[in-house]
Amino acid sequence: MNGSFSDVEDRLREAYRAAAQTIPPDGIRSPREPVTVIAPGRTRRRGRRAADARILVPLAAAAAIVAIAAGVPALLSGRTPAAPRPTGGAGLASAPPTRPHRAVLPKKAQPRTPTLDIPPGAPPFFVTTDGGPGTTLYVYRTDTARLVAQVTLPHPGDSFAAAAATSDPLRYVVAVGHAYTCGTRLYTIRLSPDGQSAIYKALSVATLPEDVSSLAVTPDARSLAYAGEFCSDSSGGQGDIGYVNLATRAISRWTAPKQENIGSLSLSASGSEIGFTVGPTKLFQAEAGLLATDAPTGTVAERAQVIASAGQFRPAGTVPEGAMLSPGGRTMYICGAGISVGNAPPPATPDPLFTFTGGTLKHTAHLAGAGSCGLSLDPSGRFLLAQTSGGYGTGTPALQLIDVATGKKTALPVPTASLQQDQVFW
Repeated sequence: MNGSFSDVEDRLREAYRAAAQTIPPDGIRSPREPVTVIAPGRTRRRGRRAADARILVPLAAAAAIVAIAAGVPALLSGRTPAAPRPTGGAGLASAPPTRPHRAVLPKKAQPRTPTLDIPPGAPPFFVTTDGGPGTTLYVYRTDTARLVAQVTLPHPGDSFAAAAATSDPLRYVVAVGHAYTCGTRLYTIRLSPDGQSAIYKALSVATLPEDVSSLAVTPDARSLAYAGEFCSDSSGGQGDIGYVNLATRAISRWTAPKQENIGSLSLSASGSEIGFTVGPTKLFQAEAGLLATDAPTGTVAERAQVIASAGQFRPAGTVPEGAMLSPGGRTMYICGAGISVGNAPPPATPDPLFTFTGGTLKHTAHLAGAGSCGLSLDPSGRFLLAQTSGGYGTGTPALQLIDVATGKKTALPVPTASLQQDQVFW
């Protein structure tokens, strides 16, 4: 037994000596030399691995022989070898403790915004401006009512005056003013598919010599309508409704006194008719009207047809405020807002929604709240955005999507602060 064990030891000793001779002198590190492991670059990975292999293979062979040599006595005696203890002696580094393997866990997912029950076919985005400053367009996803992007202006000192949607859900037309400057510039904005970026492009009619307050565009963006005020007029400014044929660059205008407050605008798909509202003032009563774009120049009062006036709305103190003309020009949707009449406060009931078609004005629904109201009809003519301010102590602002084909209403939970800014539109 002893002779057999001695023979094994001799053979192992000779094998270890032969393996050690394969290690070049410069491949042996000082016992105290620190070692830093650096992940190789992607482009040099193959060469680095080959070099490492040339050094590690002899070391591995020697280590394996040492392990065998250490284990042979135990195997011959039938016992399992004990793990060596770190010596900590001079010139020898203690073996570091083995760290347990830790799996790299993915970052905790953000809570997903719940999807709303939106009818199929609705535009993927809707937009609002920031009212007073007018320096940002806020882009929201329709199916979640979540803010996904903020579109800034092309130049410092600019402000958004108005905006309108086209049949392309990523394309909008905007009117942009500039501080202390008379006139308005017209652009198209194209959003990226995720709504995260926008590209500006000037229209063929790039500027208007007045301050624009409302804007409408045909679905194909070949023509547009606007309400504005001649800021260069030394007499104090005169308002008008204008129609721009972007293919021919021809502009038609119908004037209105400055006190005649032209409100929301809409345009039929053919560009043949403009829908608008007039806000209540001391000199003019609130009304919704229709103006043919081939009408001779003149005043709005002379050329327009009144569709609905304050006296036709109920309850008392309710007046037409927002109006949207359908793409075919045969239907107009009008929302009524409450105003004070004498000493009587505005009605606290939800704002009514009327439909004018076939010469008949019909009350078809109530909106989600009271106060001032605004409407925006998508280019297909099927989906209304209906906004109420919740003013006059009548609750909080609200926004809802109305499918005019089925009457279905879907609340859009946009933050109150956004709804207090300005008009929300497709």
